[in-house]
Amino acid sequence: MTDFSYIAADKSGKIKRGIISSLNPASIRKDLAVKDLELISCEEIEKNVSWHNLEVSSLLKLIFYNKITPLEKISFTRHLAVMLKAGVPIIEAVESLGGETVSPKFKKIIEKLISELEKGKTISSVLEKEKFLTSVNLAVLKSGEASGNVSESLILINNDLKRYYWIQKKVKGAMAYPAIITLALIGVSGFIILFVLPKVGEVFKQMSLTIPLPTKILLAFGSFVNQYFMELIIASIIAAILGFFINKATDGLALKFISQMVFFIPIVKKIANQISMARFVRSLSSLLASGVHIFESLMISSKTFGKRHYQKIVEEIAEKVKKGVSLASAFKDNEKIFGGMLIKMCSVGEKSGKLSDILKELASFYEEEVEADLENFSTIIEPILMLLVGLGVGGMVLAIIGPIYQMMGQLGQ
Repeated sequence: MTDFSYIAADKSGKIKRGIISSLNPASIRKDLAVKDLELISCEEIEKNVSWHNLEVSSLLKLIFYNKITPLEKISFTRHLAVMLKAGVPIIEAVESLGGETVSPKFKKIIEKLISELEKGKTISSVLEKEKFLTSVNLAVLKSGEASGNVSESLILINNDLKRYYWIQKKVKGAMAYPAIITLALIGVSGFIILFVLPKVGEVFKQMSLTIPLPTKILLAFGSFVNQYFMELIIASIIAAILGFFINKATDGLALKFISQMVFFIPIVKKIANQISMARFVRSLSSLLASGVHIFESLMISSKTFGKRHYQKIVEEIAEKVKKGVSLASAFKDNEKIFGGMLIKMCSVGEKSGKLSDILKELASFYEEEVEADLENFSTIIEPILMLLVGLGVGGMVLAIIGPIYQMMGQLGQ
């Protein structure tokens, strides 16, 4: 038997929340039906959850950034969509979800949302002020509010959030191995510099040896690090703190600027472009599916591109479409950037009247391509990193062993 937390509604529509032990969600639905309750949603309760079980990255985000995690947004949109579809009043649905929220920042947003809803405001107006959703998701939500299909809009938003979160996880997974190897190289190099070089340097000073230039540079660097070790540590901490506050003051622009340097690597640039294309096409599909006009859909979707150059191109395409040019023809002028597949799919979608569905399938294809390229990236980067580690550590070792062999040769004469 497993413990589940559930949200249900009685015959009068009143929300009931609680914990029940059952084998699976299907059994929970039957158990609650006996009590004249209709199951809305349920989640398995994780046992032995404590601070010790939390990931270090999650703790750091909670302490320093205090941001709402993607998983919280995914859970909120999914549960709210299910409850609204079941006919639960919106204020009551938000109140019930607020009781399960852990994040202090999220709790404040929920409280503000309830307060504004009681005044007759819309969900989108509150979430827009709190920057809870992207401009694309907000446009989908606003369209849903205008048409009376808020639950359907929330489902579209939930799907977008899940796909984006999935891509993020894949990217982080692909970068994990290079990060571990880099840290290992730094660790080994630090050990040699801090503990090996000082002792070797003392031996070399006592012997009248002709030390090669690489060894002299290495010994000089090791001597500098050992002499000013504490000062370097303090300077690094101060630099990290300053960097944190500068990045926070610029709303993440400083970190984004530094991260752009990575995109000069060809394979990384290719993957980044594919991710941008997948996000653009999926956003365009979601907006069109929710009933947003094609011109507005293009203008909003253009913001998914990180580079202003691409945003401007999409905005120009939107202007052409506004004047009556077909979407496929508008994209054709920039075939080198968007590719022939997008143009063909747009042409088919416009002719069949199922443009949003076809773009959704195309977005899934792009995401599959991203996944395949990320797997190839891990395969390609592994031997390169091993070679760099070998050259780095091997070079340091040879710079030390070379003079030692010279010293042994002199002793043998």
